[in-house]
Amino acid sequence: MPKQIIIAEQHRLAAVFWEDQIQELVVATGNHQVGDIYLGIVENVLPGIDAAFVNIGDPERNGFIHVTDLGPLRLKRRSGAITELLTPQQKVLVQVMKEPTGNKGPRLTGNISLPGRYLVMMPYGRG
Repeated sequence: MPKQIIIAEQHRLAAVFWEDQIQELVVATGNHQVGDIYLGIVENVLPGIDAAFVNIGDPERNGFIHVTDLGPLRLKRRSGAITELLTPQQKVLVQVMKEPTGNKGPRLTGNISLPGRYLVMMPYGRG
């Protein structure tokens, strides 16, 4: 029997079932944790610091991504200017690399990685 993942979105809870038993229980705390992956929307691009602010669902603070952390978006277009890579309202897949501190939002990256027990899957990585 394959594993099943049941998600109760309104309770921010997920359970992994295998052979009719709960193997793992995940409870979302509401904070953006390192490793969380989001489909964000670019809110504004700041060419002066080569960075952008990305809305990942927090109404108070947007995430911050620098041009050097864009990953596959940067490799596709071979341009160094963030204004040529990102535009406002563009959807981007990002991962939290540093949790929010004080009044600053989380630091984001486009280099997505999914760590497992025996390997780390990097869909955009080389090799």
